Amino acid sequence: LIFLVGIAYFLWSIIVPMLTPTEEYTVPTLVGKQLEEVQADLESLAPFTISDDITVDYNSDAPAGEIIDQDPAAGSQVKSGSLEITLTVSGGADTFLLENYVNRRFRDVELLLTSRGILVEREDVYDDAVTEGFIVSQDVEAGTALQAGDTVTFQVSRGPEPIPVTVPSLTGQTLED
Repeated sequence: LIFLVGIAYFLWSIIVPMLTPTEEYTVPTLVGKQLEEVQADLESLAPFTISDDITVDYNSDAPAGEIIDQDPAAGSQVKSGSLEITLTVSGGADTFLLENYVNRRFRDVELLLTSRGILVEREDVYDDAVTEGFIVSQDVEAGTALQAGDTVTFQVSRGPEPIPVTVPSLTGQTLED
């Protein structure tokens, strides 16, 4: 008897949920909207909720705060129980403030800036005060906000300008002359 009750309970717990209709919901479109607007009007998203795990992606194509991706995708059908939407929001263009790089090794500065997407140009100049390979000047003022694709030109020292020395011809002369 206990065996039959166990089998009945097992079948009931498996079959009944399969026969019970579950509601399906269409995921709303959030891409292109500002995150603040969506968070201010969460009631309109019901029964959906927004995940606390929001990813920020620096993106020069979308203004800061704009939703650029969502999971699940807009228009897809989801069953009750999986009604949380995860968002990716634009952080705007990835900008940073340019430092004063005068008297720093050009190669080090070039590697740093190109890793941030900055285009670096070089002009070699003679300079008595700055060591060869180090930056003499920069065309963009320190403190300027830059983003990927901007260009900075540096004047880089070639060291002191060589002074030409005229060596007289000693051909045909002896050591004593």
